[in-house]
Amino acid sequence: MAEPAGSTRLLARHFFRRFFDNDLISPQGDGHESVAFVLAAVAVPGLLVWTFLLLGYASPFASPGQRLLGSLDHKFLYIAASMIVLALVTFVEWDALALDARDLAVLGPLPIARRTLVVAKLSALVLFVSAFAGAANALPSLLYPGLVVATLRVSVWRVAVLVAIHAGVTTAAGAFGFLAVLALREVLRAVLGARHFRRASTVVPFAGVLGLVTVLLLLPGLSSRIAGTVLTRGGPAEYLSPPMWFLGLYETLASGLILGSPGIGTPGPLDLWTVETNRAAVAAYLTHAAALHHLAAIAVAALAVTALVAIGGFLLEARRLASTPESRATKGGWLRRGLSALAARVVVRHPVSQAGFFFTLQALVRNPAQRLSMAGYLAVAVAISAVTVAPVDIRHLLATAALSRRVLVLQMVLSFFLLAGLRFVFNVPAELRANWVFQACWTGDLKRYLHGVRRAVAVAVLLPLFAAFVPLHALVWGPRVAAVHFTCGWLAALILSEALLLHFCKLPFTCSYLPGQGRLRALWPVYLFAFSVYTYDFVTVERWALETGARSAGLIAGLCGLLAAMVGWRFWLFRRRPAAGFEELPDEMAQLQLGG
Repeated sequence: MAEPAGSTRLLARHFFRRFFDNDLISPQGDGHESVAFVLAAVAVPGLLVWTFLLLGYASPFASPGQRLLGSLDHKFLYIAASMIVLALVTFVEWDALALDARDLAVLGPLPIARRTLVVAKLSALVLFVSAFAGAANALPSLLYPGLVVATLRVSVWRVAVLVAIHAGVTTAAGAFGFLAVLALREVLRAVLGARHFRRASTVVPFAGVLGLVTVLLLLPGLSSRIAGTVLTRGGPAEYLSPPMWFLGLYETLASGLILGSPGIGTPGPLDLWTVETNRAAVAAYLTHAAALHHLAAIAVAALAVTALVAIGGFLLEARRLASTPESRATKGGWLRRGLSALAARVVVRHPVSQAGFFFTLQALVRNPAQRLSMAGYLAVAVAISAVTVAPVDIRHLLATAALSRRVLVLQMVLSFFLLAGLRFVFNVPAELRANWVFQACWTGDLKRYLHGVRRAVAVAVLLPLFAAFVPLHALVWGPRVAAVHFTCGWLAALILSEALLLHFCKLPFTCSYLPGQGRLRALWPVYLFAFSVYTYDFVTVERWALETGARSAGLIAGLCGLLAAMVGWRFWLFRRRPAAGFEELPDEMAQLQLGG
């Protein structure tokens, strides 16, 4: 049977829209209205960076050579940002990157050739990546090249070529980020097989988002002094960094246009730089020319190889799915079954509490929206931790065993953002259409159910986090200090958990979610104050307490008392509002029910 006309375009639009039907982008499933907002959010940072750079490039003291040398940092920033953003978006869409069993089950029986499905999916991928690449690079491509040659007497043609080079290189860098993640996915799929690949797909996107968001937050600092550090020192840091490859490609294509511009060595009437200063800067730039040419060759080869692996793996996976239906049935390992049995006997013994405990952990692990949201929160914590601990002299710390606040505060920073992320994802439904199942099966025992949720947070989330730091702390400060630091940190985290969930009277991951309900814009000073008190102020008191055993015991006793008070307050609140909510109400409607 012949295919309907335009079926490829129709399927491509369908697959493209599915990319935005993502719980992380559109919790209410109305992603089509969020496309403009998401793309604008990607585009705005590039414009802000250009505005910030405008002041530096407008200085009459900066010669053309100094601008060209300093532009290496800014070009690296734009290239790396494009690469990271496209790779990050690809990790978010990990499960929708290739044709899956559901696509073939729904579309396979239709009179559509398999080749049409593959072409439509590839077309949708190209369109999706192009939309984000355009949003990230369009404005910088139009605006940034003009800054570099702002004081030179260059023709419109040269500026147009520089704009095309900037757009082409940053788009190629973004394409490399996308293709690298797609290639990683296809290689894992081919090596691990269907069953193990599904398990890896719960970890790899989380780790990818965590790492990329962390690097993106640290990128302004990492991109400083590229010429003065990375290119001057050389070594592995120069050749193992993908953004450096594309920086070499950028300079190989653009440097001749700038160095050959008329008047590059002659100051204008408003310039305050000297010929000698400009000549020295140009000479310093030319010392990196050979390394930049080598990096350009690596960029071209890496882009070609990555594209070959990614597209080849995509086609092979589509062919394999066409001939071999996959079974989704899996069984948990012996370790998982053993831990579940131990938790049911020791941690949560009541059936309703067990339901809250295990459903919370399963939703956090299995649902992509929850996993990736948590990765974003943890990435902010890791970035802050990296900046905090960077000035620490590790050798001096190991030699003296000094109680460094910068090291003591690490577990508090991580736990703060971990709990803040949990509080946020509790409001995002794991599967909104299953809301009626919970309402139909609900026993009404909200107190026991949320007891299981709190136990999941305390035992399965916070306890492993703080326990992971114990060996390091014992190595640096000894067993006593490590044990006290672990105990105080865990108790403080339990208190914060109680505070965050004090007025939480609904089932996590089950209620409808209304975007815009958060009050971050209005209450950010409160959140900032809470972060300061929970982390740096608490560690100041803790470091004082760690000096003696009596002080340590007093701090632990005080934390236990405060935790008991928070638990008692929660029990008192439950007597006033025992009913569970299954639908999120707008703020103005919630205010009308305050007296209920």
